[in-house]
Amino acid sequence: MDDVLIHLVMSQPRDQAEIDRLFELDEALDQAFPNAYDGNEIGLGEFVINFRHKDGEALLATIRPLLPQDLMRLGSHVVIRRPKKDDVIERIVPLAGEPKLAEPTHAIRKPLSFGGIFDETAVNKTLCEYLKRLWPRLSKLPPCADEVPEIVVLWWIAGDISAAPLQTMTARLGSKSKRTCTVRVPIPHQERSAQEVDAVVHDSLTKAVELCERLIKRRRLDWDLQPARDAIAWLMETT
Repeated sequence: MDDVLIHLVMSQPRDQAEIDRLFELDEALDQAFPNAYDGNEIGLGEFVINFRHKDGEALLATIRPLLPQDLMRLGSHVVIRRPKKDDVIERIVPLAGEPKLAEPTHAIRKPLSFGGIFDETAVNKTLCEYLKRLWPRLSKLPPCADEVPEIVVLWWIAGDISAAPLQTMTARLGSKSKRTCTVRVPIPHQERSAQEVDAVVHDSLTKAVELCERLIKRRRLDWDLQPARDAIAWLMETT
């Protein structure tokens, strides 16, 4: 099976309308190619849509006309990886200009990780500072084995410029092969006390696991989310 990774460069600073369109494109491609779709990833200035297919070149030829040209920012590209015996053949297909490729790194898997967008204001400052203190502690979580699922929480902190893109929390499979779930957590623009912030974060993380559990049950996956629960319990205890 070939891996087809569509790397779409995002504008900086991030534009919420653009991100909403990227998620809409991701969902449309998921529905159009349900047997090949393998999730998405967001971070490092890119939105990556993943596919697995017996013929990556043919799949890309079918998908490429469906990619909106105004979302093809300079540097956007596709990576096609094809296993061959004990090696992997990789081809880079530019979508707009020449891609700026980062040096390959070995990602350390954790049962829980954070991402997201913060529109920090005086009103939500307490919440933003709380999450910023919490964030570095994730690096202290022990690495998890390949069979342990990972939950990626994307915090969408609304402010004066950007409203929360959704009214309710949503969960999607980030990658079946890598066993990741992505949960978008919209937080409305509202002033909160330290105690209220603690409760909001704790309740949001708990609900994120519950949503992921329902999702993997619907997809009939044999994933055990207990390591993510343990990570949340440890994280909140050390706050």
